[in-house]
Amino acid sequence: MAEKIPGKDAEKKLPWVHTAISNLKRELLGKYHNVKDDYLQSYLNEYCYKVNRRYFGEQLFERVVLAAVEQPWYGTKKTLLFWRRVIYLKYLLVSRGNLLY
Repeated sequence: MAEKIPGKDAEKKLPWVHTAISNLKRELLGKYHNVKDDYLQSYLNEYCYKVNRRYFGEQLFERVVLAAVEQPWYGTKKTLLFWRRVIYLKYLLVSRGNLLY
């Protein structure tokens, strides 16, 4: 069962919640001029996606490509094989020092 936290203790027990909410509000106000209720879930999904992937760094390209081709509506077996070859070739070039991230 969830614990109810009084308002005066919320800052101590949940400091990142306030930061995340204020960052979300700042992003919505900065990027979108007219936020509608119909699309609010899409805005929240985009924000969560960005927050969860902020530390991927060098692996971002490979993870995005694999996620795209492994979804049934994006990739066929042929495209999956193609992108796996691309990732493997990039790995070979990076490991030999011929390509920098």
